[in-house]
Amino acid sequence: MAQSDTQDGGNAKRRALGLLVGGALAIIGFAMTAEAHHGFVRFESTQPLYFEGKIREVYWQYPHSYVRLEVAPGVALPPEYAPGETLEGRAVPEGIRAAPEGTWTLVISAFWQLEKAGIMGTDLKDNDFFQAIAYPSCDMESDVYVAFVEVSGSKRYWVTETTLPVSCE
Repeated sequence: MAQSDTQDGGNAKRRALGLLVGGALAIIGFAMTAEAHHGFVRFESTQPLYFEGKIREVYWQYPHSYVRLEVAPGVALPPEYAPGETLEGRAVPEGIRAAPEGTWTLVISAFWQLEKAGIMGTDLKDNDFFQAIAYPSCDMESDVYVAFVEVSGSKRYWVTETTLPVSCE
């Protein structure tokens, strides 16, 4: 026995409603995931640090790339990184100081943003010289968020659009 037009219309409506509800739930889930990704991380924008050292590990991944950097004792702020100097069209932030020695995890931009700026994963290798301006994490002692990258003295890129309006206070 064939279904009537009314029964077919009811099934089509139920399928359309199911797709609509499923799509809405997917959008809500994505929004909550995006908020969770950035909601717990805070960086101190009033305490910029200059990093200089050797790369120990590179994590070229989404959503952020990371560099483990070994900072040697006695690193000094170079003249071109002095507060108010201009690097690639932007001023070096006020209050910048050389990072203390140790091994640091530098959280960098997503790999696709770096690639857009001309910095490829192959540009970052173990033992390469690396410089950066970054902001310390409020919550994780050896983590920092990178604002500016200089790779092997040749490729320079501002990772953030502006100074982070975040403080640990």
